[in-house]
Amino acid sequence: MPRPIPHFGPPTVHFDLNTESSQATDLIGWWPPLASRGMNTLRDRSSMSIHGAFVGNPTWQAIQQQGWCLDFNGAADYINCSDSPQWDASDDLTVALWVHPDARVGFETVAGRWDEPPNPNNRVWAITFTNLDAIRFDTSDTGLFIGGNAAVTGNNVLTNGVWNHIVCVHDSGATTNTVYVNGISQAIAAGATAGLLDTDIPLHLAHSILFGGFATFYDGRLGDVRISNRPFAFPEVLDLLKQPWDLYKTPMVPRARSPLAFLAERGVLRGAWRGIMRGM
Repeated sequence: MPRPIPHFGPPTVHFDLNTESSQATDLIGWWPPLASRGMNTLRDRSSMSIHGAFVGNPTWQAIQQQGWCLDFNGAADYINCSDSPQWDASDDLTVALWVHPDARVGFETVAGRWDEPPNPNNRVWAITFTNLDAIRFDTSDTGLFIGGNAAVTGNNVLTNGVWNHIVCVHDSGATTNTVYVNGISQAIAAGATAGLLDTDIPLHLAHSILFGGFATFYDGRLGDVRISNRPFAFPEVLDLLKQPWDLYKTPMVPRARSPLAFLAERGVLRGAWRGIMRGM
């Protein structure tokens, strides 16, 4: 039996990515780093198989010994995922991802299908971090920039240097865009346009073109990324937070551990635990 593999984000639950099982039909993109570690391609484990090509030099980093993530330098590194017709088959969207940002000096796009010249008016959606640690979630049904569509959080909702779980939801029926950070609704834009532009623009992770041709790059680490073609409700957002690696497969039973080890794993009583371990 393959050895259970833990994820790197809180809370700790163990999954086996080698065990095949049915996936949710709404899942139209899923890029878990564990499935691609050491490669120069980020494999899509959804049925779409839209694998991401490395541009620049994204680097693999081990997390908690058995987890993996990609690190981007904020200057030239990103992932390019070719367009898929399934991405335009629905006007609803949920994007969920784990991010470990470094400090920012400007706008940085962590994920999106969003471009300006040389492809003017070719915008679908984008998740962008500001220099004040706020998050923007923009959508467009015409390809034009429509500021009123954006769900914009308050400042300082991101914590630099640690893992944050972000979920952005576009609900065409309710005409809303919503941003969740670590399971908490931080922004909602009511009256957003119902549709999403049908176009052949690819998905970029850690990069987009903004502000009349200005290239933005994400500086930090990126973990599990999922895209679904329906709007997730709040309980489902919490499920993603609790089971960040593998919501669409059966979780394995967590390894038994002592209460002290459980707390130490979360950074609580870390110093005390290290002292205990040294004395054993």
